[in-house]
Amino acid sequence: MLSVLYLTVIPSPYKVSFFNELGKLCKLTVLFDISHSSNREADWHDYNFTEFEGVILDENKNELLSHLKKHDYDEIVIANYSTQIGILAMLYLNIKKTSFTISVDGGLIDYEEGNFKKNLKTKLISSATAWLSTGEVTNQYLTYYGADEDEIYIYPFTTMKEENIINDPLTKIEKIKLRTELGIPYNHMVISVGRFIPSKGFDVLIKAAKKFKEDTGVYIIGGEPTKEYNELIKQYDINNVYFLSFLEYEELKKYYLAADVFVFPTREDVWGLVINEAMANGLPVITTTSCVAGLEMIDEGINGYLVSKDDVEQLVEKTNEILSSEYLQHSMSLRSLETVQSYTIENMAETTVSILKKIGKSS
Repeated sequence: MLSVLYLTVIPSPYKVSFFNELGKLCKLTVLFDISHSSNREADWHDYNFTEFEGVILDENKNELLSHLKKHDYDEIVIANYSTQIGILAMLYLNIKKTSFTISVDGGLIDYEEGNFKKNLKTKLISSATAWLSTGEVTNQYLTYYGADEDEIYIYPFTTMKEENIINDPLTKIEKIKLRTELGIPYNHMVISVGRFIPSKGFDVLIKAAKKFKEDTGVYIIGGEPTKEYNELIKQYDINNVYFLSFLEYEELKKYYLAADVFVFPTREDVWGLVINEAMANGLPVITTTSCVAGLEMIDEGINGYLVSKDDVEQLVEKTNEILSSEYLQHSMSLRSLETVQSYTIENMAETTVSILKKIGKSS
């Protein structure tokens, strides 16, 4: 059986779910930089390592080197290439002339960055012998920073298991019934999900909400509203925007299912896993051209739309177009479900193992 060492940052729930699936297909050891993230709730992390050996380094560089020296692996994957632990691992492997693969969860080229930062990224990324990419946009990112385009392999990046994808979109009647259960008094519903930080662009959605189709409620889920958001609501006299705190997925799913369209006005996301979640629940999606998941998964006018970041009027236009047509909502919902079928944890694990075997044969 293929023996794999995988380096990553934290035991996030979707990563651990992926590793447990991957561990069914190979002998897997995962080294985590740290035990938890300071910007996440303590119970958000997952330490249920059932199908793989998980080692939390807590940035212990000696334990990292000890582990690299002691073990013999068929393939080594580094998903934390920009952290101190990842950089040290790459330096060690390069000195030992040991091949390794860099895995990235998406990427956007920063054409305005300084030479030092660009040169450092290029040195790090180009030091690998193969690369795991989330799609064509990420391929461009990797090759820009020195990756060999012939050794880049695409895998489906997701948080969704097969069981998380619904079979059919809910009907309008079913959505209205669910909204009644949730206490949502609107005939039309827009949902957005994410941390309440400036890069997510929720201020743009708040400004747009004033011009959405009549009888539309906008529900933004992920935290407590900031002072800026509350001031915007007062300034624009908005009464159809609601903020909900972080919800566990089973509760969040009810809001996805109740909604008509998912809007994610991000200013920059190297992927944007909420796009996968929205599509898995049969929603049309509107996001920006600065969201890699949108660029990879949205077929313009078929399962959603891409708009320019910070463009309120464009966001209003595309959202109202979907809200104004039940036929468009249904057809886009069906196409979202078709798109997301290949974006499952199971397929992500199977594809990764297949790629690693191929890399091993070619090296």
